[in-house]
Amino acid sequence: AQLIVQNMAMDCLNCTLYQKENQKKSDCTVLFPGGLGRHLTDPELIQAKRACEEERKREETDKKRRKEERRRKEEEKDWSDKEWKQKVAAHKNTIKEWESECARLHAEGVLCKNLPKRPGHLLRQEQSAIL
Repeated sequence: AQLIVQNMAMDCLNCTLYQKENQKKSDCTVLFPGGLGRHLTDPELIQAKRACEEERKREETDKKRRKEERRRKEEEKDWSDKEWKQKVAAHKNTIKEWESECARLHAEGVLCKNLPKRPGHLLRQEQSAIL
């Protein structure tokens, strides 16, 4: 029981340490390294501030681009799924027609070896390769 409690405590400490090590740096930490004061008119500080703003804008545009890409992929997947369901429904109708044709031919006395072959099924990988 003591080992379980120690393991739980160690997991908690590891989680806390991981969060402290991997927290994001704010603009203030970047602009005022070491917590020391700076003149706000210093060219280096102005350049660092501009670099932070450009980085933030770049991250924002990347985020928008990724969101748009994700939305586009979802639309493609929805379209693909819809088309796949249509093909499956068409295949089921083809199978029903084949079964009725085979039943009719059996009634006429045609041998089993002379019956038409069962229609093949389109695999999903083939469908995605066609797109």
